[in-house]
Amino acid sequence: MKKVFAVLALALTCMAQTGSTYATIADITGTAATVPLSGTHVFCTMVQITALRTNTADVRYGGPLTAIARGSMIAPGGGQTEVWDQPRPLDLNTMFVYIASGDKVAVTCRQ
Repeated sequence: MKKVFAVLALALTCMAQTGSTYATIADITGTAATVPLSGTHVFCTMVQITALRTNTADVRYGGPLTAIARGSMIAPGGGQTEVWDQPRPLDLNTMFVYIASGDKVAVTCRQ
């Protein structure tokens, strides 16, 4: 009986995970300014931000007041994953990054 429940639980987990889709946003190139992760409304339950290894400075991320000395940091080559389990998904238009001029970040979103 325990094996039947284990198999059933595994099947349900796989079914739940297959319903997810991923959106990749084009790399964002820094201009030494604070910008949203997306210029349009993109709703996500998980977002992953990766600073390219070739970056020369830390990337800052957070709300609209994110700046060169404000917000959480991602070192070059590092990444941060935010899982959003609130009643409404996260809108990438409301999450901001500060990226040094010429540096880049890659963004992936699970919808």
